[in-house]
Amino acid sequence: MTFYKTKDGYLARGKGGVNAERIAKDPRFQRTRENATEFGRAGSATKRMRNVLRSIILQSSDSRMSNRLTSRLLRVIKADTVNHRGLRKVLGSNAHLLNRFNFNAHAPLNDTFFVDIRTRIDHAKDAFSITIPAFNPMVAINCPAKTSYFQFISAAASIDFEGNESALTSRQTERFPVTKPVDTIQFDIDLPAVSAQPLFLIFGILFFQDFNFGPYPIENGKFNPLAIITVNYE
Repeated sequence: MTFYKTKDGYLARGKGGVNAERIAKDPRFQRTRENATEFGRAGSATKRMRNVLRSIILQSSDSRMSNRLTSRLLRVIKADTVNHRGLRKVLGSNAHLLNRFNFNAHAPLNDTFFVDIRTRIDHAKDAFSITIPAFNPMVAINCPAKTSYFQFISAAASIDFEGNESALTSRQTERFPVTKPVDTIQFDIDLPAVSAQPLFLIFGILFFQDFNFGPYPIENGKFNPLAIITVNYE
């Protein structure tokens, strides 16, 4: 029996629901099985993407990032028009649906950095670049309270959602004081030849506070933005 509270007081009801064996075999639950399979596939894709990007999302993600990423990847799976329901996959041609994904919901990149970031992908040379025009941090960055310094991070990633051919190359700048203008910055990133996989350019900011003997991450990175800024597939 299950007891539950209503506006009329506590009530009891017998255990209900459909048993697992019926869901697994009954033709009437075919759609349920298809949905479960694709949700599981989205979860596996999330795990693979997290593993590839682990080194850069460690300080720039919120506690529900995996759930949000799984939801977005499920949208990518549902956009598959090649395979039948239940067999749909994360296809590179639909990976653009991951563009502008923020790994940290507490600090979306567009709400933190107000500079037009330019990106370039040269497939012939497996080379990528991210360019940030000169800016004044006091105007262009929405820094957390007590910020003394900030640092840019960037990465190029090729993610194989079906196998083990993924690759990641990351770069970072020196720490800049928030009180001084910053000249144009360009990240040049090389990535091994992985043209068969979707390519992601990722950009973020780390914030630091002066404390005793050196700069420390503010609130363990709670307000560090990190987002996918370009997705490409050829």
